[in-house]
Amino acid sequence: MKYLSKFFLLACLTLALAACGDSGIVVDTSDRSMEFMPADLVINVGDTVTFQMTSTHNAIEISKESYDTGGIDALEGGFQVTYGETKDVTFTEAGVHYYVCQPHVTVGMLGTITVQ
Repeated sequence: MKYLSKFFLLACLTLALAACGDSGIVVDTSDRSMEFMPADLVINVGDTVTFQMTSTHNAIEISKESYDTGGIDALEGGFQVTYGETKDVTFTEAGVHYYVCQPHVTVGMLGTITVQ
């Protein structure tokens, strides 16, 4: 019985650790609202975020300066998720990533991802 309890505990721990490997972090959009859900994230280095765009929204990484001034120019080397696309983006370095929906930036459709 003691062996069975230890085996069960080890099996549960293994399953819990395996579940941690899939971060389940999702940025979603809706055609009914002009926002990313959630708009602001704090994640760890190495985490992957799944962006799920509808046919009317995109997610384009921009510079902080563009973010602060309502700009829409894509950041060279930044992530880009096109209209209607679902895409996984893995963040490998600490810092803040700024992104917008290009056609809806004027109504405040923007977000940040802080990687720590």
